[in-house]
Amino acid sequence: MNLFGRFLELSTPVRDIRESLEWYRLLGFHECAVGDIYHYHYAVVTDGRVFIGLHSADIDEISLTFVRPELNLHFRELQALGLDINDVYQGDEHFHQLVLHDPTGLQVRLIEARTFSPSAEGQTPLTGQIRNIGISARCLDDARDFWQHGGFSAHDDHESIELLSPGMTLQLQAGAAAPQLNFLCPNKQALIKLLMKEELRYQQHGELISLTSPEGLQLSILG
Repeated sequence: MNLFGRFLELSTPVRDIRESLEWYRLLGFHECAVGDIYHYHYAVVTDGRVFIGLHSADIDEISLTFVRPELNLHFRELQALGLDINDVYQGDEHFHQLVLHDPTGLQVRLIEARTFSPSAEGQTPLTGQIRNIGISARCLDDARDFWQHGGFSAHDDHESIELLSPGMTLQLQAGAAAPQLNFLCPNKQALIKLLMKEELRYQQHGELISLTSPEGLQLSILG
């Protein structure tokens, strides 16, 4: 198993969980069954490949969340790598949590147990399935080293670095932009028709469609 564990979800804070959930449903995302481990309202949606966790409390910034069984046994291993552990939660014995930040400032959460049940495969949303999660860094080498320490394999090209781990792909590129989800859409016209019908705001630049979810998550959709 990779040091960070297996990718669980992209976690994002939400102002109005019903509004966010309905927005994703309109696009064709599937809602997953969640447990009651959190003391607040929590929902999960998926395109069939990556899960997005909608958190109404406790999480105040976008983060990548991983599941690492027996997390307390790997605490010293993480420290030995020189990783800055910002927060440690040791409540319920099945829900230990560590919080890190990568060199770009992106929050990385490691938890000991799953918080929802994986859904059965459903219909792909009109956005298509996700290609990768895009993150930007001023120093690509530092960011690449961080994720490689966590168990990701890196593949460089001329403009970006692709970081691979079971269950997810990160695309690391130079800059200072917020994280975004990059999709490949098989039917751009059907997507635009839905956006216009539901009066959902979007921007289009050539083959690229940009959406912003109610909670501020950026979706970049290539037609």
